[in-house]
Amino acid sequence: MITRKDYIDNKGGFEGFRLYYAQFVTLEIKKLVEERFTKARLVQALAEDMHLNTIPLAYWDKLAGLGDRQTLNNWNDTGGKSALKTLVSKELLKATKEGWSLATACCILKEAGRQIAE
Repeated sequence: MITRKDYIDNKGGFEGFRLYYAQFVTLEIKKLVEERFTKARLVQALAEDMHLNTIPLAYWDKLAGLGDRQTLNNWNDTGGKSALKTLVSKELLKATKEGWSLATACCILKEAGRQIAE
């Protein structure tokens, strides 16, 4: 297990980022991502940009359960109302000292997308 502090202190660059968020990715999360974006689309997106930024952020937000960015301020207050949130280990979030946020959700989803594409 890599804690948030380990990840930040290590400054492992993109590889460290990937290792950190990979620990939250499950088969169920991969299934959620692949249902929304086909493997072919993820492969193409990864070939174009290693951060999968050719898929608009609004699509990742919606998959995370936000719906639209106007409700961003309510993300934590509403519990995120997210299928993704139910798939991420609350125990692992607590153990790693990672907060639940839209940014966390997006990073987990994109890491799952990279794993599918590879």
